[in-house]
Amino acid sequence: MRRGEGAHAAASYLAQVTAALGAAGSSAHAWQLAPAGLACAGSSRDESWAALTLLALDRKEAADPDHVGLPLDESRRRQALAVLYRSPQPVTRSVDLARYAVAAIYQGRDSVPAEAAQDPTVLLYLLGELRPALPVFEEAAAQARARGELAREVHCRASIARALAALGDLSAARAALAEARELAGRIPGTGWSWERIHVEGARDALTLATAEDWEGIQTVWDEFAAAEDPVLRWARAPMHAGCARTAAHRGQAERALAMLALPVRALSRAPAWALNYTRTASDTAETLWVLARRDHLRPVEGCRAPQGAPGRLPVPDDGSAAVPCPPVRPGRPPG
Repeated sequence: MRRGEGAHAAASYLAQVTAALGAAGSSAHAWQLAPAGLACAGSSRDESWAALTLLALDRKEAADPDHVGLPLDESRRRQALAVLYRSPQPVTRSVDLARYAVAAIYQGRDSVPAEAAQDPTVLLYLLGELRPALPVFEEAAAQARARGELAREVHCRASIARALAALGDLSAARAALAEARELAGRIPGTGWSWERIHVEGARDALTLATAEDWEGIQTVWDEFAAAEDPVLRWARAPMHAGCARTAAHRGQAERALAMLALPVRALSRAPAWALNYTRTASDTAETLWVLARRDHLRPVEGCRAPQGAPGRLPVPDDGSAAVPCPPVRPGRPPG
């Protein structure tokens, strides 16, 4: 294709192929094509370059054995996110692009323009607008079903479950979670796909809201934290923080503190707009709070949190915003 239609056409084609692979949960295969695509893109800074650049950066960080487990602040990453977000062309099918890019571009919630909030992931995961996000996600779920986009519908249903759990509507949250889990069960594969991550994230949100099922969610966190898949390196810090938080609630102080080593390092190196930064900081702080410990207070208190964040984001995948949990959990004092 490069010889027949030119380098630009080849880069565009590879960007579309990698986008399809990523949407299908095959990021590792998409990574393999990114270098060839960037070679075709050359000095261009268009949508194809941006999509391929994000893949190349993810691949580079995943290959680093000392990677902290959160996306790092790379100028190319910020530039690529801005190009994709502002482009009228749907180059990538990632459900997380909008909230990822909006966080990187605007840095604080007070700076996010109203038009950006039309995306349900921005509305819920960045702005913390729980009730307004529900009908938007319902509409997005219906559209995904009409187009046969099963994975995207799973994401929408799991997001609805999280919002309902944070609002305290626990029966509705459980029903939404059950629907998301049933949909995810139709997707082949047994590994940690992003669909499964969202489903388990909704389950974790219910655990946080009810203080129930700590043992069950600990099993989930342990499996995720122990996974050797390099594609999951971007989430190692929040996974370890989640393990630590859950171990603390189960009275496993020594294990909880040991699991905080990676999250604490990540909080000092990653930007506040990175997916999962606020979640990592929140779970780290909660671990110390539950254990009544002061270890690591300096890096936790020094977190570069999003401006104006009033609470926390009860999701494991990526959330650099603050969706508040119910102010008092069963068996715990307020404040």
